[in-house]
This record gives sequence, C-alpha cells and structure tokens, in this order.
Amino acid sequence: EPIFVRLGETAAFTVVHTVAGQLFELSGQVIAPGNRPISIALISDSGRRSISVKAGPFAVSGLAPGTWGILASGAGCGSYQTILIDRNAFARVECNALAAPSVSGAGAYPVYARRADLDGPGEEIELHGQTLAPGPWEFTVRPPPDRYLASVRSSGDATPVPLAQDGWFPLEIGTSPQVQVNLSKKPASISGTVTASSMPVTGAPVFLQLLNPATPELVLESWEIRADAEGHYVFNSLPPGNYRLMSSYELDYDEPVAREKSAVLQLSEGQSAEQPLELLQP
Repeated sequence: EPIFVRLGETAAFTVVHTVAGQLFELSGQVIAPGNRPISIALISDSGRRSISVKAGPFAVSGLAPGTWGILASGAGCGSYQTILIDRNAFARVECNALAAPSVSGAGAYPVYARRADLDGPGEEIELHGQTLAPGPWEFTVRPPPDRYLASVRSSGDATPVPLAQDGWFPLEIGTSPQVQVNLSKKPASISGTVTASSMPVTGAPVFLQLLNPATPELVLESWEIRADAEGHYVFNSLPPGNYRLMSSYELDYDEPVAREKSAVLQLSEGQSAEQPLELLQP
C-alpha cells in the first residue's frame, strides 16, 4: 500500500492489511563441483530466505506468488536466476566456478559495487580483485571534479547505456564479468548567486535534480549544497542532461508550486551554465 509523506512529516495510524492467498513450493536439483555445501538465497521484493544444502534435491515451501531470485553461492562458485512462482515450481541450480571481475577504464580511481536484488540494494564494497556472485549489481566511480562518470557497462556491449540512479549504473553480471568504465574529461557545471530582494543570501540551501529525460517527474539523482558568504554556489562534475534547480529554506522540493518556480535547464557535455536563483519563500 503506497503511503506518501512530505519532507519532515510522519505518517501516523497507518494500517496495512494482509490478504489471504495460496503459498507454493519450490523444489529443485543442486549441481555443485565436488558436492561442496551450497547456500541458496530465495529473494523477493519483500525479503529473502536462505537455506544450506548439498548437491542433490532440495525443496522449500511457503513461498508467496511472484517473482523470486535464486542466488546460489559456495566456495569459489555461484549462480543466479529468476523464476515466476504462481504454482509449485522446479528449478535446476548449478554452482559454477567464478572469476574476479576484469575492470578497465577506471584508471587509478576505485570502483564500487553493490548487489541490486529484488529486496533492495546491498552493502557497498570497493573492488579489490574479489569475486562477485552472478546476478544484478550496480557500479559507480567517484572521480574528481574535472571528470564525470559517463557509463559502466559490460565490455563489448553495444546496447544503449542504462540510466544511472543516484550515480549507480545497473549491470547484470555472470561468472566471469568484464566491466568497462567510461570516465569523461568534459564534465558540465552550474553556478550562480542566490538573492532575495536583489541581495545575496549567505548560506542559502541550493537543490539540484537530474531529471529522467523520458519522464521528467522522475528524478535520477539529487544534490544539495549551501551558498557561500556572497550567496554564490557551484555544482561541478555533472553529466549532460536536464536539470531542475531551486533555493529555499522551507519549501518542499517536490511540491507543485516549488516545481513551477524552479529553474529548469539542459546541459550538454562540458557546458558551464550560469543560473541566478531567487530564494523561494513559503
């Protein structure tokens, strides 16, 4: 049940009603090198269940209908698959040998990764030659202000680059991932001065949002900074795209009135834009 709350609000007296329904069983066969012990995580959008098994048959009951991820992991092996559970189902689970990711294009900058399973993002890790379990991951690099992260994708992949969410690029990896990082030396920037009644506002909060080009009401990434003593602000290391910008102490950035009064601009690669802002008052 979706619940909408505004900035700083608490939604009280919220009641979520469960719905009675049929649960199902997942049975399967595990294939693992050397019959080594395997951990299987069954992952849905409401959480995960883990079981420890050996090579051979397994069965798990009490699964709600929906899409489930099956993540198998063992010593030096792993696999991932998704399955739709709308009846009792069977899955063949193979634990295949893993190789550490081969990463190119990042130079001396560290590459960070986190799993992006159905139950939400996992813990962020820095890649140091360790193996990663197959399945959905997100990757990012945090370069200095003179560069921006343009993409992270599988080497040789010619499909359109997926949209990054909060600077994280989604990537489905296998047992021997080859990750290509693209850092651009032409970041964009936005700067300006925040004023109220034609006077600069010291320490004014400035909010910036990168908008989804296909659906502008959806935000891909957000930034917040404070103006300096002269009311000046600057956002560096920005990718090209459509942006919404505003300054306010109290207004909710997502309120329709605030959106109407926000500055909207489009940045191309390497562009330095100047955008004066009037402090928005409630």
